[in-house]
Amino acid sequence: MSSLKFPSYVTKKISSILSNFLWSSTANKKSFHWKNWNSLCFSKAEGGLGIKDLHLFNQALLAKQSWRILDHPNCLFSSFFLSKFCHSTSFLEVKPLTSSSWAWKSILHGRDALVKGIRWQIRTGDKISIWNDYWLPSPMPIKLHSCLSDDITLNTFLPLRNATVDNLFLAGKKEWNKNLILSLFPTEFSSLILSIPLSQFGFEDRFIWGHSKDGDFSVKSDYSLS
Repeated sequence: MSSLKFPSYVTKKISSILSNFLWSSTANKKSFHWKNWNSLCFSKAEGGLGIKDLHLFNQALLAKQSWRILDHPNCLFSSFFLSKFCHSTSFLEVKPLTSSSWAWKSILHGRDALVKGIRWQIRTGDKISIWNDYWLPSPMPIKLHSCLSDDITLNTFLPLRNATVDNLFLAGKKEWNKNLILSLFPTEFSSLILSIPLSQFGFEDRFIWGHSKDGDFSVKSDYSLS
């Protein structure tokens, strides 16, 4: 389950077998199912039995593979897929082709779950697009260009349309240019930006998982978002 996407008919069949086992149903004896399967997949705190939804669990496991590509882009596993399928498009934006292998389609299926919780951790800020990347610390990833009206974007931010996050720093310093940020962005976004701590060290920008304390991805936290 951690390497390939299971077809939906397979996960449904396995779930059916598990359900029949739980309620002691057989081919010759049909037992009444007192609760539907989806209810049993809720956590115990939510009134279920904590049984995994196999489709969602499969996707969370595949998200781990996608995280590996983002977090270690230079390892052999990542280099193979990135060089083969991401020539002109980033891993987060690339679409599967009809001719793509099932392994690659499976990884992208996991990526679709991964994007629900990743964002950039700002260090140098020179690799992160102000508009087109996920970098704001919010419960769900957001891109600034999708949150502002077209009029605001075109009239106010035209000089910054290709700018990276380091353009929001004070000149020669690793500090937010508070006056610039307050003048450019609505309060809800300027507050988010100014709440982001800036590292004084010269490490490169990196992706982090926004639903863990250390920024590392976990299957458990991804599954809980489903």
